[in-house]
Amino acid sequence: MMQNNIMLTWGGVCMSTSQMIADACGVSRGTVDRALNNRGYVKTETKKLILAKAIEMGYSPNFLASSLKKGATKTIGIIVFDLYNPFFSFLVNHIEQVARQAGYSIYITLSEKKPDIELDCIKNMADHKVDGIIIDSVNHQEELDQLRLNIPIIAVGNKISDEYPFIGIDDFAAEKDALKFVHGKGYQRFLFVCTALSYAGQSNIWAQSERYRGFLAGIDELNIPSGHYEVYKTSQYMKNIKNYLNISKDKTAIICTSDSIAIPIMYALKEEGYNIPRDVGILGFDNINVTSYTEPRMSTVDHSLDLMGEHAVQSVIRAINKESDNLSCFVPYKIIDRQSI
Repeated sequence: MMQNNIMLTWGGVCMSTSQMIADACGVSRGTVDRALNNRGYVKTETKKLILAKAIEMGYSPNFLASSLKKGATKTIGIIVFDLYNPFFSFLVNHIEQVARQAGYSIYITLSEKKPDIELDCIKNMADHKVDGIIIDSVNHQEELDQLRLNIPIIAVGNKISDEYPFIGIDDFAAEKDALKFVHGKGYQRFLFVCTALSYAGQSNIWAQSERYRGFLAGIDELNIPSGHYEVYKTSQYMKNIKNYLNISKDKTAIICTSDSIAIPIMYALKEEGYNIPRDVGILGFDNINVTSYTEPRMSTVDHSLDLMGEHAVQSVIRAINKESDNLSCFVPYKIIDRQSI
């Protein structure tokens, strides 16, 4: 019977499986796993033999030596929804730069906004022995706690709970300030578009919920009458927006909880013949790079993604080093006043 020789790779280095090392050393696979991951008891001579054989068979000596000495891999896992959205690609880029300067490599996986896929991503990272995880999560604390993993997890962008350190902006205050900014431009009616609200109760939408709360708080503080604003929570917002604009005679602004919603709305309305901002104003959220190049250029809320990435890496490294102070922080936000409002 032919035996398959399965090879694994890590950072481009060809590595034998633990079973092959076990066969070569005459020990069990469990012993090899304990020796390579510095977990549990293994006789000193046996551990030396396994390490020597692992190096001989293709494992990286520096990586293994560091892992055995420190019980660390010098890797940080990152889990985001996708990389199509420039918000995530820019955030990951900032995280990678700061992590590299600190001597860490990053391991990226994508959750597709699906809680079950995200949990699989976390377990996969645990199997790869990452030292810590930075995550924009769609799961709640209960789901993550059930994994029972002894790995530091830092939430970025979307808060998990008070039990998990969080790096992001004050979404409540940011959206309230955004409404006040738009109101100050002379608009009398406001359409609030937040499609993530349709997932309430199904996944973690903390950031979007905070923006919704901030919008409503702003409505109260500005004493805007109930008939002068509407909230759209589903993907059918475009038809409703057009119907509203057809009957409204007051100056109307559309406030979106992401640029990825605001930009399609802008171009759809332009195709219908609306002039922006003369006929209707539009405000986005995230300040992704393309907002500087839309026509007109999109007004939006900026996240300070560079600071968010920097603080996320600093926090996860402090957590890895068993430091528990100052792991959470709000980074500053600002409203970018361009041409769509």
